[in-house]
Amino acid sequence: MGPFVGIMPTVSRPVPTPVCHFTHVEHIAMIIKHGLLSDSKAQSTGLLLTEVGHRGIKGRRRSRRSRSGPAVPSATTRRSTSRPAAR
Repeated sequence: MGPFVGIMPTVSRPVPTPVCHFTHVEHIAMIIKHGLLSDSKAQSTGLLLTEVGHRGIKGRRRSRRSRSGPAVPSATTRRSTSRPAAR
């Protein structure tokens, strides 16, 4: 193993940072009603109807600690200006 094992490189990112999200079509109505929730929150509230993605990977991500960054407004408090909000 090399000398840099376990060291996370600092990577610059564009600001604002584009974010992509994919979901099962069954979740669209729930997202419109409740906003975009984390998988953990949707699962704990019974709103996660169909799991998409690799369950093992998602399970590891749910239990992994991450560094906190700046607070990000939730989907319910900040809407994209590219299209009107659903009614």
